[in-house]
Amino acid sequence: MENKEERNIVDLNNENIKKYSFVLTDEINGQKYKVEYEPIFLYEKDKYIYGMFTNFKKDEKDNLYLVNCRYLKNHSQNFTIEYKLPENEIKFLEEQKNVKETKDTIYRYKRLYNRVNKDYNRILELNKKLVNTTNKEKEELNNMLNEYNDLKESINSYNPLKKQILSNWNVPLEKLNDLIDMAINNINLKLNQNKEIFKAVLVLVAIAVFIIACISGGDNDTSSSSNDGYSTKCYTRSDGKNCCISCKKTSYGDIGCSRMCN
Repeated sequence: MENKEERNIVDLNNENIKKYSFVLTDEINGQKYKVEYEPIFLYEKDKYIYGMFTNFKKDEKDNLYLVNCRYLKNHSQNFTIEYKLPENEIKFLEEQKNVKETKDTIYRYKRLYNRVNKDYNRILELNKKLVNTTNKEKEELNNMLNEYNDLKESINSYNPLKKQILSNWNVPLEKLNDLIDMAINNINLKLNQNKEIFKAVLVLVAIAVFIIACISGGDNDTSSSSNDGYSTKCYTRSDGKNCCISCKKTSYGDIGCSRMCN
């Protein structure tokens, strides 16, 4: 008969949880990166550490991916994870999934996963949407800008475990911040284009109103243009003074005008 007292349950807390975690190499599209496995339930038996771990990914049933394994308590630099366990240890670890403390930990980790996954997917959705948003859709751009800023604030307040989840997906926090910053810069460029167009229209309207007002006060007028880009309109005011308005498009793209009377 199995002696259950041989198993020494490890009390996992924030101080020692990293002590029992381990790192393996994963690969996506030919790119290798580090994945950290966090313990959910652990116990010591004989010369081994047995445990249930997660790498913060999902299985085909949308459940948090869990793995049962063991490693030597006093392991050398050649750290080896063993997945083939004695049948009675596999049974014991599977039974722990129905224990309240273990279920609570799995639920907490899954909530963390879902929170990070929601932010990450929303950033990707906004990036796709931004590509198809023109600079004329000012209200939509402002809404997206606000949402990007909220997402940036959210991810930069992540605790170490949430940051580790991102890293396990090969999307470190720095990379996600870069994606958001690029999108925000893109939006600001689109919004500034709107402002420049609006500014140019206002300048043209102001010039037209100014010229009309001046001309309406004169008895006669003449106009001319030159090859250097100047356009000049002259007129005689009702008080007998001769006035000329000269306008030219500047190197900044707007139009500058000046008036002289004598």
